[in-house]
Amino acid sequence: MSLSNHPVSGPDVAVIICTRNRAEHLAEMLPSLAKLYIPAGLTVDAIVVDNGSTDATQAVIAEITRSCGWVRSVIEKKPGLSNARNAGIEETTAPIVLFTDDDVRIPTDWLAGMTQMFGDQDTHIVQGRIVLAESIVLPWMEWVHRAGLAEFIGDEAKTVIGANFGFRRTAWEKVGGFDPRFGAGTPIGFGDDTLFGHQVRRQFGDVAIYSGAPIVHYPDTSRLTRESLLKRTRLGAISEIWIAAALGEPLPHQATRPVLLNHLAYAAKTLKARLLHNGSPLTQDELYGYYSLVMSLEASAYDEAKVAFGTAA
Repeated sequence: MSLSNHPVSGPDVAVIICTRNRAEHLAEMLPSLAKLYIPAGLTVDAIVVDNGSTDATQAVIAEITRSCGWVRSVIEKKPGLSNARNAGIEETTAPIVLFTDDDVRIPTDWLAGMTQMFGDQDTHIVQGRIVLAESIVLPWMEWVHRAGLAEFIGDEAKTVIGANFGFRRTAWEKVGGFDPRFGAGTPIGFGDDTLFGHQVRRQFGDVAIYSGAPIVHYPDTSRLTRESLLKRTRLGAISEIWIAAALGEPLPHQATRPVLLNHLAYAAKTLKARLLHNGSPLTQDELYGYYSLVMSLEASAYDEAKVAFGTAA
């Protein structure tokens, strides 16, 4: 692990962006980071964690660090988003940590607004709002497609979404950090933020909602292909089983249904969707059906996962 431009005095808040081989996205995102309004008296440590990129990521980061002295870089070669998140936090002493992604645009008052939420000493974790860029939204998209692209515009949350959330460092320490078995770059592929949010909520109470201007998300449109939607749905279902095991919670109810029943339900929903020809590569109904099918097919992993997490009876 290497770093540059480490702050001399302890910062009040850290902003962390983790990235891997997404130089083009990062180059579009970092200017909005540089334009953030920093309230007088607030010291900020902005860290871009490069999780072993082999593209032009380091050149992009070098450009922003030259023009914006409070932004620095860290290289975490151990693959996995949880490893990158933990590495970023370990490189700062800030008591408040904010996370966002490498494919967003940040409103100028985001830092001030999210930080202000922690003026309430009972607040330990905060979820901010996320909207999809208008250029990404397609006519056939339903709620599940938008949620799968990290959109969040609600008034309450049971956990957090990685593109826009923050927490007290003490909460991260209490739950033992982000679990490296979850998140991008792992076989499970999802769930690092979801599991972390549940763990903090259990220890410290509800997730607070920052209702200020949302972060705007510009995800790759390749995530909307049929193949990608199926893959993400499958990994999402598997991660939910593992998260339930990690938390010591019961197996999700979809996983307890007979596999044949879920097969038939998914087939019926697929037939209905294809007959309607609504232009969607996979409708919301189909995705729900496939999610339940994967749950029942992967249910046997639950007991294995409970043993791995030490939550087996």
